[in-house]
Amino acid sequence: MDLTYDIIALGIFVICILIYSIMIIYGLRHPTTSRKGSLNLIYEYYVDERVKESPLIAVQAIRNIIMANTAFISSLLVLLGLLLAFYQLIFSGEMIPGSNISLGFIQMVVMVIIIVFCLFNFVLAIRMLVRFTLLISANPEKIEFCGMTGLQFTKDTMISAQNHWSFGLRGLFYLLTVLAWLAHPILFLIGAIGVTIYLIFFEDIYDSHLTEKTCEDENLQAE
Repeated sequence: MDLTYDIIALGIFVICILIYSIMIIYGLRHPTTSRKGSLNLIYEYYVDERVKESPLIAVQAIRNIIMANTAFISSLLVLLGLLLAFYQLIFSGEMIPGSNISLGFIQMVVMVIIIVFCLFNFVLAIRMLVRFTLLISANPEKIEFCGMTGLQFTKDTMISAQNHWSFGLRGLFYLLTVLAWLAHPILFLIGAIGVTIYLIFFEDIYDSHLTEKTCEDENLQAE
């Protein structure tokens, strides 16, 4: 079997991840230029409202998210165990020309890296969410230490939790494309491009209404 398609698909997959990573990092650092960044601003407003009205509502909502994170972690651990246990049955033993590495080994390594990335982010999300439930229940607006208010620390914790939650989910999207690689490299290639386009144009990054200039103009009008 010709491995050219596999190598090309893997290269495009890596490029797609790099493009998305650069764009999402920029979007988070400049929140008014991306959907994900703007959503973080809404989370800050959410914290303000919950502190004023009912922190208990926020705690109950966070518990549901923690349960969802736990379900994802359990499923990923099961998947990881299956991949390692049935390595010879699932992955191809065909060797890469000019090396002692098999195609199946590369596929497994890519999947394990993505699974570990997802697990890392889901675990950190739970850690931040638990911290958030404690902070929002402690009247954070009355706390100030090390030059930072308790309210701002609570907002940062909420945003950090949501970012890790989002990164874990995005990792799952790309994991599905790698699983498609087991069927055919063309499916892997199409999936990687499709997922990246979806995340950039329909989910996290692009929005024709979000630009720095537009937001600056709106601020000037408000003043």
